[in-house]
Amino acid sequence: DAVLFATGVGGGVISEAFSTMDVRFLRIKDSLVEGIKRLHPYHAEGIIRAGTYEGQEEDVRVIGDVMTVEVRRDVPEDVVYRATKITWDHVKDGSLATVSRAFSEWTLSPQIEQVTGSPLHPGARKFYEENGVEIK
Repeated sequence: DAVLFATGVGGGVISEAFSTMDVRFLRIKDSLVEGIKRLHPYHAEGIIRAGTYEGQEEDVRVIGDVMTVEVRRDVPEDVVYRATKITWDHVKDGSLATVSRAFSEWTLSPQIEQVTGSPLHPGARKFYEENGVEIK
């Protein structure tokens, strides 16, 4: 039997499965990973670190979704700027990682234009540029 879950790293349903039954991750072939990324650019390669789940002794290569936050273009620049800043303040101080360990691996590199084709909102662009992020 096999199952596919779309959930955050450390998600409760997977943690419960690892702690109550004999579970293992399946390896993903390189060709499959590359094919998925080519056909579906909103998917990204990731790693579930060893020890994330009870009995998981090795790092596991996974395919996940790229998280994006999109807003309407008429949302004021200062609102989006503040929301972006507050989010990154909580990433940096580690408080978002208490909600999901995935936040501990976030980097300050906006990819929304490459992933969705949507333009970066001027408020978010201002925040990233002020923090030295090169916008493509």
